[in-house]
Amino acid sequence: MIERLKREKPTIMVVEDDPTTEQSLIDCLSDLANVVTFSNAENALNFLGRGGRVDLVIADIVLGQMNGIEFCERLSQHFSGDQFVPVIFYSAFADSSMERLAYQAGGLDFIEKPMSFARLQLRVRSFLEISKRFNRLSSSLMLDPLTGLMQREALVSRGSIELIKRLFSGATSALMIINVEGMTAINAKAGYREGDRILKIVAQELQRVAEEFENIEILLGRHMADQFVALIPACSNDGFASDSEKLLSQLQGKLRKIDADQGSVSVYAGCSSIVHDDGLRVDRSGAQEVLHELLRAAEVEQQKAKAAENSLACVQITHNS
Repeated sequence: MIERLKREKPTIMVVEDDPTTEQSLIDCLSDLANVVTFSNAENALNFLGRGGRVDLVIADIVLGQMNGIEFCERLSQHFSGDQFVPVIFYSAFADSSMERLAYQAGGLDFIEKPMSFARLQLRVRSFLEISKRFNRLSSSLMLDPLTGLMQREALVSRGSIELIKRLFSGATSALMIINVEGMTAINAKAGYREGDRILKIVAQELQRVAEEFENIEILLGRHMADQFVALIPACSNDGFASDSEKLLSQLQGKLRKIDADQGSVSVYAGCSSIVHDDGLRVDRSGAQEVLHELLRAAEVEQQKAKAAENSLACVQITHNS
């Protein structure tokens, strides 16, 4: 059961095939968090594969086609270290060997049935706080320390979720690599401290431009050195080329105001795009590969733009490119 989730609350996933126990857990936990429930592990994994986010998992060890131990192992593969999601197991068939298997699979707690719901609430509260602190720290480590934007792989991880949300929607996703020209001259004349100051300003202005786009989400990251990356998960009706030209033009307009006595600052970019039609079917790992493919194509296009002394070069890739 998936009801409308409140964004300000964490989300607990419950995997339980007994309706009575399921309802008892909902009643016990709904004051602490959003609660999404599944009667089998496969449906729970499908929810995560479509981009569903959870902060804690509570699962019975004895389930149907896939038991709780295998489910926990699959969870570990899904999150791959980029998010800490505690798993609490419970079972009426509790013995030392069962408990050992639960911990070996990655579970952080094991509760015997019949369980004390008051005690469960205390444990859930504690684990949610640990999860919150860990993921806040992890998120800060995924930011580029100079610009405050996401590092490239962090953007790929976050962007893959956004691509999955657009499956079969017919939307076009676009990715831009934006190169800041003139940084070599500034670094040579004024030093790298001045160069870093300019890059921070460019990042700030890029964020402002992205925020000014109405009804279009834009994810920003630092690609490398003097390059930035912008991902538009769903382009406007004007098309990806038009959105890319608008973003680049508005950014260039803001950069003309930069105080850079040691040389002018300008930008050029390469853009690649892909359409979410019925031929594009990806899970989370597949979506990350699509993003890496878009990055490679955009790198080629930005090299073309520089060689032709143009500000922008664009290409649309196919699913088999």
